[in-house]
Amino acid sequence: MLSILLGFIQYQSTPWWVIMGVGTMLAAFGVGCLLLAAYADAKTGRVPNWIILLGASALLLAPPPILYAPAASVQETLMALAWLYSGALMVGGALWLLREVFYRLTKHDGLGLGDVKWSMAAALMVTPVTLLIAWPCAAVMALMHIFLKKLAGQRPAHVHFVPYLVGGLPLAMFLQLSF
Repeated sequence: MLSILLGFIQYQSTPWWVIMGVGTMLAAFGVGCLLLAAYADAKTGRVPNWIILLGASALLLAPPPILYAPAASVQETLMALAWLYSGALMVGGALWLLREVFYRLTKHDGLGLGDVKWSMAAALMVTPVTLLIAWPCAAVMALMHIFLKKLAGQRPAHVHFVPYLVGGLPLAMFLQLSF
C-alpha cells in the first residue's frame, strides 16, 4: 500500500481507481475493527489493544480523500497527511492528559485508556473537531442510558464509554453537516 501511495505522490502513475479501491477497503476494515472494539468494550469492559492496533494501522494506511482528486499537488497531499496524523496525536495526548489530571485530583480512574485508544484511532478518519463534538453527544447518550436503568430499578456499576462514542461519532458528523 505504501508503495502505491508513494508511487502516486512521486509519479502519479497509479490510476485513481486503484488508490480509491484500496483506500476504501482499508478504511472499511479499520472501521470494522473500531466497531469490534466497541462491542468488546460493551461485553467485557476492556478494549483489546490488538483490535485497536489493527484498526489504526488500516486507517493509517488508507489514503485520505485528497489523494482521489486528480489536481491534488504533492504539497496539498502532504499537508492533508500531516493534519490527519497530528490531529490523531493531539486527540490521544489531550485525552491522556485529561485522564491523568482527573486521576491525580481524585485518585479514581474516571476515563479508561480504551476510550483514549479508540478516540485516537477514530481521529485517523475524522477531524479532532468532530471528536470534540462526538464526546458530549456520547456523554448525553450514556446519561440517558443511566437514567433509563434507574427508572427500571437497576443501578449500573460502570459505564463502558466506547459503545456510546460509536453512536456519538455519526451524530457529531450529522451535526457538523447540519450547522
